[in-house]
Amino acid sequence: MKRDGGFILINALVVVLVITSVVATMLGRSSAARARTTAAQEASRIETGLDAMEALTVRSLASVGRDGQPVYLRQDWSMAQHADFGESRADAAITDLQGRLNVNWLSAPPDAYVDETFRRLFAELNLPPSLPDDIRAFLSVDGRHGGPVSLLDELRGVPGLIPADFAILTRHLAALPAETKLNLNTASAPVLRAVLHPFPPEIRAAYTQRAKDPPLEDLRDLRHRTIAALETEDIGHLPFDRLTVTSTWFRADLTVERDDRIARRTTILFRDRTRTGRDEGRIGVAYRWAEPD
Repeated sequence: MKRDGGFILINALVVVLVITSVVATMLGRSSAARARTTAAQEASRIETGLDAMEALTVRSLASVGRDGQPVYLRQDWSMAQHADFGESRADAAITDLQGRLNVNWLSAPPDAYVDETFRRLFAELNLPPSLPDDIRAFLSVDGRHGGPVSLLDELRGVPGLIPADFAILTRHLAALPAETKLNLNTASAPVLRAVLHPFPPEIRAAYTQRAKDPPLEDLRDLRHRTIAALETEDIGHLPFDRLTVTSTWFRADLTVERDDRIARRTTILFRDRTRTGRDEGRIGVAYRWAEPD
């Protein structure tokens, strides 16, 4: 009898242990599921914040450069933007990509002006003198990439291009359609000195030191000053076809902070002139990608 009682007691203890283990497993799974749900909800809120901030940048660019109007740095779009979405803080910074030298100029057949422009810029930035040739070879039809790049990050494949030099390039170059022109109103001084080198010295000086001057409304001012400086109207050899005062390509760097999480997104925006009707000339998204924390 005692033996039966002991056996029953042991069985009861085993059953209790099994039930306890099952309950613990279920509670653990339930806790993990709640954690996953919470994490998914937080990720969704952050993604919504990024989407909202992207929409805000699109709206701020709605009329910028429309119908060829001048684009310059003192316009509202160039100011840092901030918004709060509940417990999320969001920031956006817009960059005019046409204020940077278009690396895809090097993807076209060799051009003495383009080659010299890149050599001068890279020399001022203390970059290897062979780098323009390396990039041209990379972008050539027979090169490793075989044509224009869509994103500047693709240049990481250029043989011999080290990360430190690539980091410098990202501040002065953009990857745009090969026919895209440089905006004189938004270009940095090093880029302006490089692209305007064929012009008379006084012209270069005037346009690289015009931070306090009114923006250029068109290229007529540059043409008139050049004719006056050279004392001739024969200026067809100068690269006016590479220059503009407006822009259609922009980059938006977006950040959302929520609690201890930070999410980043980069969006390449452009004015789509291929659309018709009500959508004609609207700002569209060319590319977007998430930045690592």
